Parts: sequence; structure tokens; C-alpha cells
Amino acid sequence: MSVSESYLANLHLSDAQLALLNIESGKHIVNAPPGAGKTALLTARLAKACERYNDDADIIALTFTTRAATEMQQRAHDLLGERAPFIGNFHTFCMNTIRCSRLPYSQRTASVLPDEYRNKMFEMAQQYVTAQTLLAQELPIALTHALNDILQSGALQQSQDEYQQRYQAPTLRSVFLNAYIGLRLLDIKSQHTHQALITYELARGLPELLAAVLDQVASVQHEPELALQFVWQVLQRFKKIKTQARCLDFDDVLVLGLDELTQHPVTRAFIQIDEVQDLNPIQWRLIDILSTPQTHVFAVGDTEQSIYGFLGADLSLLAKHTADFTPHTLSQNFRSVPGIITILNHYRTEHWQLPPIAAMVDPATENQHSTMLLEYEDVDVERAAMTGGIGKILSDPDRNVGMLVPTNKICEEYAHRLSENGISFFQVSQHDLMQKPVVQDGLSWLKVLNGQASRMDWWNLLYRLSRHTGGNTLTLKDVIRCTGAIHQQGVTIEALLGDPTDLFSYPLRQFAEAYPQEGVVIFDTETTGLDFFSDKIIQLAAVRVVNGEVVAEFDRYVDVGLAQNANLLAAFTNSQAIHKIQREQVDAGDMLNTVLADFFAFVGSSPLVAHNLHFDMMMLRTNLQDLPQEAALLSRYHTFLAQHQFDTLTLARMFYPGLPSYKLADLLERFDLEGVNSHNAIDDVKATASLLHKIMGDIELKLPDIDAVLDQYTAIIQPVKHHLSVLQKPAAVFTQQRFACSLVDVLRIWFQHAQHQSAWYDTQNVQSTVRECERKLMPWLDKQGFYGDFCTLVNPNLWQNHQDPDIRAKINQIDTLFLLKEIDLIDPDKDKVVLSTIHRAKGLEFETVMVPEVTESAFPGFIEKLPPDIQRTRIAEATRLLYVALSRPKDKLIVSYHKRFGKYPKRLSPFLQTAEPLFKYRNWT
Repeated sequence: MSVSESYLANLHLSDAQLALLNIESGKHIVNAPPGAGKTALLTARLAKACERYNDDADIIALTFTTRAATEMQQRAHDLLGERAPFIGNFHTFCMNTIRCSRLPYSQRTASVLPDEYRNKMFEMAQQYVTAQTLLAQELPIALTHALNDILQSGALQQSQDEYQQRYQAPTLRSVFLNAYIGLRLLDIKSQHTHQALITYELARGLPELLAAVLDQVASVQHEPELALQFVWQVLQRFKKIKTQARCLDFDDVLVLGLDELTQHPVTRAFIQIDEVQDLNPIQWRLIDILSTPQTHVFAVGDTEQSIYGFLGADLSLLAKHTADFTPHTLSQNFRSVPGIITILNHYRTEHWQLPPIAAMVDPATENQHSTMLLEYEDVDVERAAMTGGIGKILSDPDRNVGMLVPTNKICEEYAHRLSENGISFFQVSQHDLMQKPVVQDGLSWLKVLNGQASRMDWWNLLYRLSRHTGGNTLTLKDVIRCTGAIHQQGVTIEALLGDPTDLFSYPLRQFAEAYPQEGVVIFDTETTGLDFFSDKIIQLAAVRVVNGEVVAEFDRYVDVGLAQNANLLAAFTNSQAIHKIQREQVDAGDMLNTVLADFFAFVGSSPLVAHNLHFDMMMLRTNLQDLPQEAALLSRYHTFLAQHQFDTLTLARMFYPGLPSYKLADLLERFDLEGVNSHNAIDDVKATASLLHKIMGDIELKLPDIDAVLDQYTAIIQPVKHHLSVLQKPAAVFTQQRFACSLVDVLRIWFQHAQHQSAWYDTQNVQSTVRECERKLMPWLDKQGFYGDFCTLVNPNLWQNHQDPDIRAKINQIDTLFLLKEIDLIDPDKDKVVLSTIHRAKGLEFETVMVPEVTESAFPGFIEKLPPDIQRTRIAEATRLLYVALSRPKDKLIVSYHKRFGKYPKRLSPFLQTAEPLFKYRNWT
């Protein structure tokens, strides 16, 4: 594959970009100001890398945000053909590393905590330690050294003084989480290799954390050594709660990913980094681990757009880590008209003494009012005028407007005014639509429907659905404790749900009762390969087992037409090394519809068992879809789906945690059981029968304890069973009774039910959120093509064994669905007005940008009561924040400010005062 001439021609790369495109070795950093065309350049460079390196594992393209990764993936999709190098942010890269690592199963399959649950778990850890007698424990040497250093340097006293001076002191939780990475690094296997990073992180975050503990925790008696003991014990408890819940927070993902890569290094030949100015110390450490002196590293960023200092980004680190990189500069702007570039160049020169950037847009297309600076007597007049101005701009149907404001409070104010004026707009602010409870709960419900719910998904639903009456006082902490108690019994929540009228009638108990009486059916498939969509079932076998005895057998081969399909024949031939099935056996088999009809009759109404049930069920599902849709066969299949299903792989993991392997052959050997795992289906189901008999003995012993947990948490479990039962009936129409459904239809079932549950949500708020979803989320789902078989729309595991790039793109699409931010839902063709805070608008561009309320109170903001060094940091970041806003427009920039806010006089931000004469139009009122 080569980067096509037509593609390059369409990019219209400048000479400077073409020169950067052809760099093939060394370490380089490119300063790319706003609108410099960096995404097009990076995508083309990625294609060039695929020409030079045959192995996709040699190539990684790291971005700062999910949105940036998605944009690059979309651009690269057609260009890269069958190649699929990693494109994503650091957290996704580390999570992929963890998933494929040698770490324990509980960590490899852990869910990533949203902030709400992380905060609750921290509070639980803090309360637990506070309630205990604080006993001295041995601390890591690096931690005691760090304490000595900050005591001797006076850093702790300085932090205490600053802590007392602050207008509003930070919470203990916020300063703990700010110091968390440094503390967590002390608790990993490879911590001795990260001494410099640990020292840096502890020096940065520990003084303020100890100051907060000394101020807020009475039991430490103002002794720094006790404060350090408190911090370490909270860390251990916090870590334990997350481990028990099988969850990681975002910092854990980075730390564990770093640990795994350190212990089992896999360096890369080509590393490309976007938004390099926003990297924090641990992300830089990851780059170090992935690189060798021969690695080609290509980093792009703009220090003047570094606005994420609160996330750990540090420009001094950027300078340090790129000191030996070859520097380059892109000095052209392909986005904005010359009038806007004039403002940006003045700003760059005044604040940073930077050389000018050149406008590449044709000056003849420039509006005579391309830059406007508007002054108003007071804030109310300004807000009314700016809101009305949007209406005037929209008289041109081809234009779109981005109104970018400094704070969430101002964003809400303009949202209210736009609504009052009947102006349709897309709002992006602190209250992200995709993070609202009714939406998060709906996404969790989709996973429950498909049997792939994580611990966090169950927290969402148990908390919400258990609030059956207005008097319910259950908290998230109660729900976390409930799920912990259930999993301590070695069972899943799904195994305890069922009959909504009887708390103690649940699938696991019914399974245990059926086993010694009418029995259960164990089944297995053998296939031509592992791809759910191209490989075929060639053998289907089952046994009926009653109390450990095989009382009936079913063993059939399936004629899949090997003679008529060369690709399938090749797959079958390759798979023979595993299953040893002969072609003559397959050719002599029956057609799949006949085999399935007989299999369903053999199963009857019995509970179903398989080892790695998910694989066999999905093979049945996808193979069935290829058959003519016979009503009788489909009806029997849906009855089959509704029967209780259990996986001996899952049961073994629950009841026998910590084993090195859960493969069937290894479990047979471990427990000295009869049977052989030959990969012939009839042998494997008989071997599974031996394993199941052992497991059933342990289930019987567990049932009284499980019932006790259900009894303890009846107030949570019973209403959850009721609501899930009610929701299941309409959902089944789409998820089971046909192979084509719209995800929009399924989500609407949730939203319609939720709007009638006043004990769950504030009715008015949830109705407003649902209206937002109808305008934003539902059109996005339709546009992205979330239509088809329900399982394939929400479960990325279905596509994991498929190598076709179009199918691999499905994985990214599904992952994107569950990681969506509201800003990802913007439709440029429909959303003509976007209202956003500046932080969230980074990376967007608009025809017209309006930046209201550019006063000294916003840029740099209220800083008088802050310590001098923090003031300087805030001023520097506020300067960059305004620069980001000024650089978003293509054709028109409108800046406004007011002279009075109530009784307080105001003036234009000092950041722009010297630029006043450069604005082309003034409107004095």
C-alpha cells in the first residue's frame, strides 16, 4: 500500500508539511499553532509508517482525548486498508495493555470507574480509617524519605500557610487524588525503576496532602508522621475497596499499564504523539518505556494551547523530555481569515514573544467585519445583545456559531437566554449529557440485556431501580456493599435475579434443584475457526446429565458445503489440527436447520451449560442468521434463549479464584476429574459434565449463605427484580424476536419507563434529558448505523477474532458508544449554534466564534487571594485559555465585554487591551 497521490493532492499540504511528512527517523517535535493542519499531516504520516513497517504492533499513534483519536481513526480508515495500528489516547493504550497482560483475571477484566464512584469509594476508605485506631505501620522507604525532604525544605510549612490563605480550601479528597499517582507508584512491583517519577510526584502532591490531613483529621494530632500513616492507610483501604469491586480508576489504568510495560517491555519502532504539551509525568514515563534510541518519535503540540495544568500537564516537563528532539515549526494557518490572524499574531507577540503565523485563507473572501470588539454598559445588556446577535447570524443558513465562555456558570446563563429566545443550540458544559444518570443507567441496562454488565453497570442499576419508593434512603455505598457481599459468595448478580414475586426463587437455586431431578443439558460446538461471522459450526454435541450421570447423548455433524467454498475449506483444514474432525464426517452431516431443530428438541426446557458459553451461544446465533428465517425454528430458538444458562468457565472462576488457568483441560487435571478435552464436541461435553458435578457440590453448600445475603439486601434486590422484569418484556421484541433492530428503539424503552419513576430521578430533569437525547443522541446512533442484530450493536467481544478492517472498525464504534462525550454528538450539518466552555471546545472550529464577558474577572479571574506562585500559574493558564478561544473561528471573531456587573465596575481583560485598535469593527452603545 502507498499513500495515494490523489489523497495527498486532496490534502493540499504545504511545502513545510510535505517536508515533515517525509521524515523517517530520529526524534522530532513540531510546534503547530491553531489551524496548522496537524491532523491531516499526522494521518498521512501514519499511512507512511504502515508502508515502512510490516507489523502493526511496531506503530502507535497516541492522542490526548478520545475525540481526537476518533477523528484520526475515521480519517485513517480508508487510507490504511487492512492495516490497523493502534490509534488512541494513553488510557486506552494502557487499558489494552492490561487486557492482554499476565495480570490476574480480576484486573484484566476490571471496569474503569467514573468520578462519581471513585469519589464514593474514597469516602468509604477515609471513613473506615478515621473510625479505626491509627496504628503505626511500616511505610515504604521512599515515602519516609519524601516526608523528611519536605520537612527539611520547609515545603510542608509553606503548604500549610497557603492552605490557610485560600479563599476556599480544597477538600481532602481532591488533594489526595491529586497526589494519588505518586502514592500508587510506591505500591507496584516495578516501583524501584521509577524513582525519579515517584520523587517528582511526591514532591508535587504530598506537601499539600499532608497540610490538608493535618488541618482536617483530628486524630493525627498535628504530627506529620501520623498524617503520613493516615495517608498510607487510606491508600491501602481505597485500593482494597476497588480491588474487591473489580474496578480501576483512570490513574490506576496508567500505573498498572506502566508496571506491565516495565516488567514485560515491548518497544515500538514508530511513536506519534498529538497534543504533546498536555502530557503529564506518567505519560512521559510511558513514552520512555516504549522507546529505544532507534525509535522514531514524532510529537506535535503547541505550548500556547496548554490549558490542562489541573490534570498534571507541565511545560517544564515538555522542555525536559524534548530537549534532544529536533525542533520544527508550522507557521501557516489554514483555518482563519487574515483579520483574525492579525489578532492572534499580536497576542502571540505580546504574551510570548513568538514569531507571526501566516494566513493561508484568501483575503478576498474576508468579511469586512471579520473581527469585532463590542463594549456594553452592563452584563445584562451584553447578554441580551450577544444572544440577539446569534439570531442575526443565523439568518445566513450556511453559517454556524460557537459561543465560547470561560465558566460553566456563564454557560448556563446563556443557555437560559437562548432557550427563552427560541434559538436551538447544542450545549457543551460541565453537565455533560452522556454523564447524566438517566443516560448512564440506560447504557448500563443495554449491557445487562446482553449479559455483559460490569460491576459498575450493576451499581448504576441497583442504586436506581431499588429506589422503589420516595422514602428509600439507600445510598451508593449500600449498593457497593451489596454487590461486594454477593460476589464474596462466588456468584454473579445475574444468577440471583429471576422470578420478581419470590426473592428466593432465582436461577442459581433453580439450576441446583434441577440438577439432581430432571437434569441439565451440557452442549458444545466445534467450528471451522473463531470468527463469529465467517466460520461455521461443523459439530454440535450435548449430553443430558442428572446428578452427575449422563442419561442421554446428542452428537451431530453439520454439512457446511466445504466443496462450494474455498475459503471455508481452507479454514476447516487449518482447524483440523485442533478438533481432528475428518472432512468425510462433515460432508456426511445434515444441514444446520435440521441439526438445530433436533438439538432444540433434545434440550427441551432444561437449563443449559457450556464451558465458555458465550462462544457457543454466539456461534449458534450468527450461524442461525445465515439460514432461511423459518418461523418454527426461530420460535424454538427464542424459547431456547430464555432458558437458564450457566457457564462452567464463569462458575469455576467464581468458586475457585486465583487458579493459573481455567481451560477445561487444566481444570480436569487440577481437580483429578474424569474426561478428556480432545476438542471433539462429544468428548468435551462429557468432560464438562465431570467438572460441573464438582461445582454443583460447592453450589449446594453456598445456597444458605446466598439466601442470607438476599435476606440482608432485600430492599435492593426485590425492586430490581421487579423493574428488570417489566423492562425485559418490551425489550425482547427487539433483542430476541428478530435479527434486526435499532438501538434507538431499545433505548427508548428505558427512557419511557424511567420518566414514570419519580423515586429514581427528578421528573422534570429526566424529561428534559430525554428531550436532549432525542435531539442529540438518537440522531447520532442512527447516523452511525447502530442497526442490526442487538448483540452485534453493543458487544465488542463478538468482533474480536475478525481481522477485516471494516469489522475491526465495529469494535471502535461500540467502544465509542460507551465512552461518548456530549461534544462527540455535534452534527455540523444540523447544529448551527454550539454553546461551550473554552476547555471543552478545544479542537473544534466554527465559521463564527463569539467570546462574551472577556473582562478582568474572567481572564485571569479572581486570583487576589491566592499565593503569588499560584497566581502566576493561573495567569499563565488563563492567557492560554483565551488564546484557544480566539483561535477557533474561520471567518468571524466577535469579542465582547461589559463595564459593570451589578455594583462592580469592570473593564476589558488586560490580555486584550493593547489589541483593541486591531479589531476591525467597534459597536459603542
